[in-house]
Amino acid sequence: MWFKRLLLASVVVLSLYYSYNAFVKRTRILTKELQASFVDLGDDAKKIRFPGRFVKALNPGVVKFGDGYLMVFRAKYVSFFDFIIKNITGRCKNAIGLCRLNSDLEVVSEPIFLNGSAPAVSVSKQNPTDPRLIEFQGRFYAFYNEVAFVDGVGYGRKMYMCEVFPDHFGVPQILNFPDTDAFAVKGNKLQHVEKNWTPFIYQGDIYFIYLIEPQVILKLDIDSGICRLVQENPTEKIWDFGIARGGTPCVQDGEDYLTFFHSIYPVTCLGHSHNNAYIMGACWFSGQPPFEIIKKTQKPLSSPTFYTGLKKIIFPSALIDEGDHFLLFYGRDDSGVWALKISKDKIRAIAND
Repeated sequence: MWFKRLLLASVVVLSLYYSYNAFVKRTRILTKELQASFVDLGDDAKKIRFPGRFVKALNPGVVKFGDGYLMVFRAKYVSFFDFIIKNITGRCKNAIGLCRLNSDLEVVSEPIFLNGSAPAVSVSKQNPTDPRLIEFQGRFYAFYNEVAFVDGVGYGRKMYMCEVFPDHFGVPQILNFPDTDAFAVKGNKLQHVEKNWTPFIYQGDIYFIYLIEPQVILKLDIDSGICRLVQENPTEKIWDFGIARGGTPCVQDGEDYLTFFHSIYPVTCLGHSHNNAYIMGACWFSGQPPFEIIKKTQKPLSSPTFYTGLKKIIFPSALIDEGDHFLLFYGRDDSGVWALKISKDKIRAIAND
């Protein structure tokens, strides 16, 4: 009899534990004030699925490729076995995946995963996240953050790049910004945690928006991986919804550049210390030096497809110019990859309001 009672008690405790972690701990509730400020982008959205494969993908980098697209993504799970092991052990390791999409945004190739992404770090430490993808001079490059050893600090995060081919990854290379210390406090950043650098191409070179507030622009030497400061603009506060952080690689919109950014905004939470939602805006900056910001959306951008899950996270990470509209790719709730069609006229009108 005692054994049955012990077994029942164990089942109840485990059920409560997993219910708390699966639902209560993750649930964030948007305030009425925040919801009232949302500007609707429409609901022409589609989820990217991996048919027949147990892959949990999020936060993608996407570029046009042939008649479809090439996509890199952050993957929490790469198989059902991986899902079981990570849930049993509590490991939160990510991987960077690669696949091709057709014009209907359907996965048409077996996903490939980057192994040994940080040569100077032991495999047990590796945990790459949030890749962005660009095409540069007919070649494809992914930029992502990865664990690295920082002198005097220990393990932190640095930016890496690697060339991407349609069916495999190239050799990773760490990016180095020698003046990082000078901007750590100014940008409310920890020097040993580097992430969300926003790439754009200007006159045959790769540049990054290192920070948006204040705006700090870097230029990449693609051979050495060294990024030099080329511009610092003392920008005003972007908006009233948190510090603007990097998002999609920039695309040209007329004579200017456009990027969608994210920020973190406090909300009500049922049982988690990280009671923040991830919200999204857009800004345009000049297509010529000093690349100053010339306009931006004043309120958070939303869609009926955005905040339907528990975590309330929207993370914009890729933007494609499709002629009369933009195709915005984003991660939702750390559990899926989505694409939203956005009218160019609509987003420009929102910024002009």
